[in-house]
Amino acid sequence: MNAIRERLMPVILAFVLGLTSCAYMTPTHRLLNSGVATEVLCPDLVDGAQMWRRDVAKEYPNALIIAVHGGVDPKTGEWYAYPTLGDPLPVDVLVKLNQLYYPGRHIVLICCNPEHIPLTDVHNVTYAPADIWVWPDDAVGPLAVLRDFSKPSYVGRMNQFIDQE
Repeated sequence: MNAIRERLMPVILAFVLGLTSCAYMTPTHRLLNSGVATEVLCPDLVDGAQMWRRDVAKEYPNALIIAVHGGVDPKTGEWYAYPTLGDPLPVDVLVKLNQLYYPGRHIVLICCNPEHIPLTDVHNVTYAPADIWVWPDDAVGPLAVLRDFSKPSYVGRMNQFIDQE
């Protein structure tokens, strides 16, 4: 039974990816340059995702950045991604789907994680252990002090992210 499940899972995920990618990933939100691809699933995160690209490219020159709002599902307590279009989905499922769509790329999630939920089911992903400041500290320079005072628990630097190998 497990062998059948292991063989069918990639097929099922690919099918789901085909259905959901049309629903929430539009070409106008795909940014490709300098080897770093970006999927912006919420239009209000486009500018912030572009700013994070510089920091991500230093660490992962062939990464895929996924920028999406994140939160906790009140019913299940799971970490969920909330794209502007389409249904919310668990963050680990979002990562797995994009790993099928972008094989070989390291995934960097720009997605708030308010309950500090670890990703244990996926590999080759970097994510924030908490909520994320929309713009990385390097992009705002001295104004990063405002984040330190107003939202000290928010992540604003790549070295604050968790690397799940």
